[in-house]
This record gives sequence, C-alpha cells and structure tokens, in this order.
Amino acid sequence: MNENKGTILKMINGQAIGQIYKTNDYAIFKLLVGNRELFKPSYRKIIESMKEEQLVIPILVNENFEIIDGQHRFTACKELGLPVYFYIVSGYKLDEVKRANTASSNWSNSDYLDMYIKNDVEIYKKIDLICKERDITLHIFIKIIATLEKVNTIILTNEFIEGKFKEEYFENLIKVLDSLELFNFINKYKQTSFIVGYLKLYMHPDYDHEHMKNKIEKYPHNIKSLGNYDECLSILCNKIYSFGINSGSFKPIYYSVESGRFHR
Repeated sequence: MNENKGTILKMINGQAIGQIYKTNDYAIFKLLVGNRELFKPSYRKIIESMKEEQLVIPILVNENFEIIDGQHRFTACKELGLPVYFYIVSGYKLDEVKRANTASSNWSNSDYLDMYIKNDVEIYKKIDLICKERDITLHIFIKIIATLEKVNTIILTNEFIEGKFKEEYFENLIKVLDSLELFNFINKYKQTSFIVGYLKLYMHPDYDHEHMKNKIEKYPHNIKSLGNYDECLSILCNKIYSFGINSGSFKPIYYSVESGRFHR
C-alpha cells in the first residue's frame, strides 16, 4: 500500500480489499455460462460513452477470470481495443451473478429464464416450452399462476428469479390455458387484458365452464371488440355467460365496469 492510499484509509477509517488490475489481454476472460445475452441498446450506449472517455470502472471476475459483473463493459473494451480494468473475488459463481444483476435491476425475467435453461434446469425448460406452445408471454404465465395460487405476483416473481419455482403450479395452469382455447375465435384472446378479465371470471366460485361453452355456441357474435380487462370481463359476464338468464336454479354472474365488482 502506498503512502497516499494509507493516508486516505486512515482518514475514512477504511480498509483496503483487493486490488484493481488493468490488461489488454482479453483472452484471459471468460463469459460465465448462464449469464444473460448482451442487451444491445445498453451495449451501444456503453460503446459511445467509451469512445468519448473511458472511465476506470472495473469489472468483477472470480479466480477463474469468469465475468461475474460487467460483461457489457468487457465486450465494449474488447471491441474498441481499450484496456480492461478488473478486480478479483474468489468463489463467486452464477448465484452472485444473479444477485448482482437483481440488485442493479439489469435482468429481466426472460434473462433469468435463459440462464436456468442454459444450466439445464428442467422446470425452466418446461416453462419456456409452455410459453412457446401456448403463445403466451412469461409475464402472463406468472400472472396466471399468481392468480390461481392466490399469491402476490411480486412474491411469485422472486420465487421464479431465485430458481425455486414449483412444478406443482403447472396442473392448474394447463387447465386454465385449455379452457382459454374456448375463445380462440377471438382475434386477440391471448392479449393480457382478455386473459386477466377471463381469469377473474374463472376464479369466481359460481363459474361453470360447461355453461360458458353452451353460451359461446349460442352467442359468439356478442363479443364484438376487446378493451381493457374490465370491459372484457363485462362482455364475458353480461353478454355471454349470463345473457338471457331470467329464472331457474342457475346462478348468473354479472359484472359492473363502473364499480369494478361482480353483482347479482
């Protein structure tokens, strides 16, 4: 430690941990399997910034020179022929990559999905397959399960990010997705507003899907346009499911857009 650094540490009552290194030997670094793909808009911004001036912002690597944090900066340095500033923390692996990117809000749910797929986590491969086969987004996939399990979406998303997603969620999810195919004659039946509206009706304790099938056969023309989820739900309840019910033992389900509530 030089005298200047020692003076600074004494002033701030600090402690020196590790050291920042500098190199133009790009070949020593490795991209960690499972880390996300480069996000092109962010990458281009880094490139343009480094062209103007390269700041000393080191990347983080482990003892094997696998990049834990800073692969965008590393790739930009390599492309521009600039030196790479880095520091080493031994023992860091993919869990630390997740934690670093979660803290900085850099990763999307799709990034985590790709990471788990690259690391052969079977349940996440199944999630990807379901989303692709059923033509739904990862966002709506999580939203449906959160609704069915009556769990806060944020809590379920954190479970997804941490690699703790449960396969037991899939059974009820598939039932909903199967039932949703009843509306495949509607152009945008996979849009979020329709699915969210339908889910609210599906979860109603009095909802009967066989009854909905019969009503769809009679009144498919009653679905003329789709708006927000309240409007979708109103059409499903008032123009289809409960349309023409005057008496009898069957329980109609009506929905008010104004109040945002079901009513008799």
